[in-house]
Amino acid sequence: MIKNVIVENKPAKIAWIIKTEDWSILERVIKLNSWLAGGYHNIIIVMNDDNIILEEYQSFLESYDPDLIILPPEVKASSINRDNLNPFSIVEHEDLLHVVPDIDECLFSSCCLKTDELTIREMSVRAKNILVRSTDKINTDEERFELVLCGDAVERVHMDDNNLSYREMFLRETIKENLTETESCVINWEGLTEDYADTIVDKYKFNARDIKGSFRNAMYTQEKMPLVRTFINTTKSYVSSVHMAHEENKFITIFIGKELKIAEATMLWNLRANGHYIYWISMQNVKDQYKQLVDELYSLTMLLDFEEDRFEFYKKKIKIIVPNGTFDGLSEIEEYMLQKELNFSIETNTLYLGTFDYILPVFETNYSTVFENGTKYEVLLSNNIKTYGGRYISTIISDDFMLPYSDCINELLRLDYNTDYRISKDRYINVLRESNFGDRGSSRCTFSRVEVQKCFNHIFKKAGYGRFSQSSTGNFHNVYLKLCRNDDNAFKYLKTSPYKEIFELLRDNTDKNKPGWLEIDIDRRVLNILEIFELLGIPEPRSFKEVYKYIDYIPKEILELLDNSILERGFLLTCKDCSFKSWYSIEDIGQKFKCRRCNLEQIYNINPLWLCKLNEVVFAGLVADMHVPLLTVDYLKKKSKNSFQWVIDSDITFLQSNQINNLDIICLIDGKTCLGEAKSNSEIDQIQFDFYTKICKACNIDILVFSTSTNDWNGGTKQRIENLKSSFKGDIICLNRNMLYGE
Repeated sequence: MIKNVIVENKPAKIAWIIKTEDWSILERVIKLNSWLAGGYHNIIIVMNDDNIILEEYQSFLESYDPDLIILPPEVKASSINRDNLNPFSIVEHEDLLHVVPDIDECLFSSCCLKTDELTIREMSVRAKNILVRSTDKINTDEERFELVLCGDAVERVHMDDNNLSYREMFLRETIKENLTETESCVINWEGLTEDYADTIVDKYKFNARDIKGSFRNAMYTQEKMPLVRTFINTTKSYVSSVHMAHEENKFITIFIGKELKIAEATMLWNLRANGHYIYWISMQNVKDQYKQLVDELYSLTMLLDFEEDRFEFYKKKIKIIVPNGTFDGLSEIEEYMLQKELNFSIETNTLYLGTFDYILPVFETNYSTVFENGTKYEVLLSNNIKTYGGRYISTIISDDFMLPYSDCINELLRLDYNTDYRISKDRYINVLRESNFGDRGSSRCTFSRVEVQKCFNHIFKKAGYGRFSQSSTGNFHNVYLKLCRNDDNAFKYLKTSPYKEIFELLRDNTDKNKPGWLEIDIDRRVLNILEIFELLGIPEPRSFKEVYKYIDYIPKEILELLDNSILERGFLLTCKDCSFKSWYSIEDIGQKFKCRRCNLEQIYNINPLWLCKLNEVVFAGLVADMHVPLLTVDYLKKKSKNSFQWVIDSDITFLQSNQINNLDIICLIDGKTCLGEAKSNSEIDQIQFDFYTKICKACNIDILVFSTSTNDWNGGTKQRIENLKSSFKGDIICLNRNMLYGE
């Protein structure tokens, strides 16, 4: 089997963990982020001294779905709670170089040229690895906010010295010695790993004397976030850049604080990485210049004296955050903003991050082919990526390869120790790859074929469950599905007329007043052709001529069910010797029939009516209410957007207690795990709910479904479902008869 797939090559997403008030580590993290490909969109998470991630960061980390988590010094990977996380690995600080093993190679193979301001304007020169014009002047008007913002200067033309970014300024200081206009030099990594204390210190303050200019520059800086920008190649950095995604959900976020502490600095970094436009100003400065700030906000959001093509960037809500509580002068700011009719909100005593929803940029998107080779797949991945630093990810986008977000699925995919795989939150397969400078062509990656039964088997096994196998009721489902030839036919017969009415009548072995009831060796309902006509709304023959006309007519729906062996034809015959009356399938008789009681072979003494009844296994399945789980599967399949896989009704055993439970619904909806209960009555008892609470927590299930073929669940079941919502983080779907049958 050959499948065509889309492959996205993009930077690895890194979540850096730092300790509270550890500025030295924060500066190093920002430095590395500025160097790594896609580093602007890596996030920084704060951990307390007890090695616990702060609550306000936990959900943000989970929604970010990092490829790698890098820990601060002296923190072990075993201390991190991996619930709701599925990275390739959690990297201890001592192993940091294993994450970026090619830094030395990249730097030693790159050169920077000294040039003057006139030469750098030439396009032929700018296309080369030009850095910046060398100078002896040092900008002393920066502070830690410049560090957090990463000095992202939009280099449409060469900036003057006062607008050099943090990185440019630092690197300039590193290479300015022994460099002439005609010489080139290889950057020494040791020079770049020096302590930043002499470069970023408190005396380098952001230009607070000109709040209008500093605010506008900060906004312009964030118009486009570069995908690749390194210490080495600043002039080409904006070739690959993207506008922010989900613009309608983003804010211009202004922090007003006493001082820029770690919590605020990381909050600013993370909000900017998530697409917000950020600005930080001290309480003292905003007291003195709040009108200039508000006027600039008004000009920015109302398109006054700003370039018209930038309007959409800034046409958004304004959020002012005062993390340390209110201060004298805040009311004046609020009043002045109301006068300007600005769309804003003010939050105090908060450092809320929300969820990460920025769509990250990619290096390139191309098409590839996945080849099936026995129990494994092979795919060719392009090597034409030069990432300037760090590892990158190849995401295989295909509806055929959407799998659960679980580390045990990662293990299933891996066939060797040469390639790392993981399933991301969008349920696609991701491959961790190295930057191969100068390497071109393609690499062949091989991963295991992981089917839905195998997925759940490993998920259940990891949670302490075993003996996951098809139930006795599931055997009925299996036979019925095979007879129907495909799932669509199976669902059609159960929910659409006239098949639904035929099934409902023939499965009814309680109401003897309905047509077709026979009290024979097996009490069963069968239908003759006239009863079939009545059921399908075909007019009953009113004369002998009409009977002759319809005598050999079989409705197409009946023919379809007969052709699939779901209905069987036969006769009701009575033995002339022992008077035993029994059903005989057409396959059992010829010119003569043999009595099932006395074994006498004889000819028919009547011209019997042709009768139709359900296949015995189908009948047993319908009596066991197999229509409810199958119609539930049909509903969920239609609810899926990309892919759907399912497992027939199964039993599962909790190994510690040998307790056996039944699962009616087991499926993957767009790669998300879904379990559920399907009932023909309106109640699920507390014991069953306790089982679902336990297994969902143990297996990190994404979706629970409870379906009934009655009009609704009773009050007790509804209350149990509500109680379950308080402890279950996933989605709960409740279905009734109208929803199952689409009525």
